[in-house]
Amino acid sequence: MQIKLLELSLSNFKGLKDFRLKCNGNDIEVHGDNATGKTTIYDGFLWLMFDKDSEGKKDFEIKTLDINNNPIHKLEHTVETKLEIDGTVTSFKKVYKENWVKKRGSLEPELTGHTTDYWIDDVPTKKKDYDAYINNTIDETTFKLLTDVRYFTEKINWKDRRTILTSIASDYMVPVEVPPTLLQLIGNKSLEDFKKIIAEKKKKLNKEKEAIPIRIDELNKNLPDIQGIDFEGLKKYIKTAENALENLNNEGRQIIEHNNKLFDFKSQLRQKESFKRELEEQLSEDANKEYEQALKDKTDTTNDLDRQKNLLAIHKTSLVEDKKSYESLHKRVLALREEWNSVNVKQFEVNVDGNCPTCNQKLPGEEIEKLVEDAKNKFDDSKKSELEAISSTGKSFANMLEKTKLSINTTEKDIENVERNIQEYESKLKDLEDILSQDQQTVNFADSKAWTTLESEINDLNIQITDFKELDNSSLDSKKNSLKLEIQSHNETLSKRTQFDIAMDRQKELLKEEKTLANSLNELENQEFKIQEFTTNKINALESTVNGMFNNVKFKMFKDQMNEGVKEDCIILINGVPYPSANYAGRINAGLDIINTLSKEYDIMAPVFVDNSESVTNLMDLEQQMIKLIVDKNYKKLTIMEEI
Repeated sequence: MQIKLLELSLSNFKGLKDFRLKCNGNDIEVHGDNATGKTTIYDGFLWLMFDKDSEGKKDFEIKTLDINNNPIHKLEHTVETKLEIDGTVTSFKKVYKENWVKKRGSLEPELTGHTTDYWIDDVPTKKKDYDAYINNTIDETTFKLLTDVRYFTEKINWKDRRTILTSIASDYMVPVEVPPTLLQLIGNKSLEDFKKIIAEKKKKLNKEKEAIPIRIDELNKNLPDIQGIDFEGLKKYIKTAENALENLNNEGRQIIEHNNKLFDFKSQLRQKESFKRELEEQLSEDANKEYEQALKDKTDTTNDLDRQKNLLAIHKTSLVEDKKSYESLHKRVLALREEWNSVNVKQFEVNVDGNCPTCNQKLPGEEIEKLVEDAKNKFDDSKKSELEAISSTGKSFANMLEKTKLSINTTEKDIENVERNIQEYESKLKDLEDILSQDQQTVNFADSKAWTTLESEINDLNIQITDFKELDNSSLDSKKNSLKLEIQSHNETLSKRTQFDIAMDRQKELLKEEKTLANSLNELENQEFKIQEFTTNKINALESTVNGMFNNVKFKMFKDQMNEGVKEDCIILINGVPYPSANYAGRINAGLDIINTLSKEYDIMAPVFVDNSESVTNLMDLEQQMIKLIVDKNYKKLTIMEEI
């Protein structure tokens, strides 16, 4: 694809009020002093195509500012271009303007926002169609790579640069085959994953290997001091001491057996004496059985007598209360009977004057008779009700009187029964007192065969206990404890040998383990060497292919790291000097060299903008169109010059 810039016009764009660049697809120079708008030309071109300036910003200031750096309102900011694309001329136009609206009730219009209008070949176009047309022609990244000498070298990160270079070199690079031995090691894993596995294994093995000297040193620090110790002599001494201790234990067991016999004799004695006391109690109880029973019966009878006396007092109190109640109820019944008789003898008396209570005139005879009859009926009803009420109350009191009488009769019978019981208990107590007044019988225990047998056994046991002396084993215990302490002390000393032998065996195991770990590490390092060898061949092939595609600039695609091996990188070199350290001319020519190669690889020739090209006396020649932006203090306004 061949893209040529024919014309570029800017109106009220970032301070350029009216500028027209007409180059007809030829190389051209734009001269101007500082701050005259040279960079603005490329900013306008990129904004027209992609809504961004040369630094990739979308929110940069488009409007023309006044002397106070405030936007000048109601201007249209326009960029327009004509491009020849593979022989076909296409025009693009974009206008950015303010939107002023006069609201109801307001005298002046207000700024409510901004609009952007688009044209392709003078045909109004929507933004999405405008952007789609440009992107179908050439995407933003590719356009910048091929038109901006600093885009590849300064405005994208090293990873993106490396991706671009690897991509264009892939068609030319001779594949580096993985050696069979390495392929067998890797299996179905990627090379990077296998390197991570080796690194993790090495880290683990190194950690284990580094810990071994520390562990051996710790063992040596804790080794018991066995110098000058006669372990065989200690064993013999311990054996002798253990035999002596066993003899003392045997002697102790004999003393314990002896003392246990004495304990058995004393236990038998206590048991026999207990049997003897129980037998004496039983013999005494049998001899005085009648006396003991009389004593018990006296206590029971006395308690029964007291209970009857208390019950008698309760009945007498109840009888007195019932009699008082009976007398009161009897008086009430007599009074009600007199009241009933008094009401019953009452007769109806006529008391009607025969006059109307309203007009006081004499009433007719039949009405007077009616009044008399009504009065009599009323009297009879009242009298009947009153008699019935007195009769009802009288019946209630009569019932209560009858119940009280029955209670009195019952209580009097209870008193008679209780008084009879008291007489019987008092008579029984007198008989018991007669029995208890007699003396208790004295028992002769020797008459009992069982008692005499127990007495004889007790005497025999007392003799045996007196003759059987208890043995003291306190001194024996002291000797045994002393021997135990000596044996324990010598065993502790003897254990030092065991501890020493265990520690030395452990040291041998650790040294053997250290050797095994070292062998494993060597094996892993051999595998790493194979990977490194393959990687180096691959690096050399890639760098050789990439660098063979450029004339002046070179690339270092990898970097060596002390402990991490080879890492991907993308360092631009100009005559062996890293890009950031090279002079300006070297950097610009490096950018042109890269654009030249990328243009060929992408098969796209686009106009190249070179800002500050006055600093480069010998620019690299390109096949495509070049627009040089030159700082020249002799030109206070932008001036266009065609190259000769």
